[in-house]
Amino acid sequence: MQAHPSILVNGLLSPVKLWSRGELRTRGSVPPSAGAYAWYVCPESLPLAIETHHCFKKDGFILAYSGETGPTSFGLRRRLRAHHSRDAGHSNFRLSLGTVLRDALQIRLLPCDSAEFVKGGEDKLSSWIDAHARVAWVTTPDKETAEYVQDEIIRIHRPVLNLRERNHASATWLSDRVCEQRAALACRRSDLRWSHILSDLRLP
Repeated sequence: MQAHPSILVNGLLSPVKLWSRGELRTRGSVPPSAGAYAWYVCPESLPLAIETHHCFKKDGFILAYSGETGPTSFGLRRRLRAHHSRDAGHSNFRLSLGTVLRDALQIRLLPCDSAEFVKGGEDKLSSWIDAHARVAWVTTPDKETAEYVQDEIIRIHRPVLNLRERNHASATWLSDRVCEQRAALACRRSDLRWSHILSDLRLP
């Protein structure tokens, strides 16, 4: 018997477990199925400019990002791997999170084939996720149900890192900053990476 979508929404708000990046990297920990997920982060680890008072709270974390995936291409397993271990070119979560943490981590967005690109930026972001982020997920029978669960989370709880809806105080700032970065680079989305900033360089 399939769970009602509202029960699945609650499954992301009251999960049995919040998974760390290290646990996600354990073989077979994430199912290769359709589903929705929610990333939680420590609010104290975000810049003060990001307003989090409205965010849903769970075990000292705030719900910061929600997403979904269909059952193709290993579903949740592949999508969460892109978020916790890949790059900004393949993860909206990493793109938004890196934009928020750009100054704190001393990283900047560049095409991976840029002469200015310096490896290490994505590693810095992954280390931050290791220390300050956790994720929960629910499996769904299809992509449509997963989309419903994601949409309800975004509509009701307004996660600070979701860009699609400008429905909280920091949303316009974050969305505009992401758009400005991408417009300045004129490259394919899949080529974007967080680059390490050398100590003698300054952010524009």
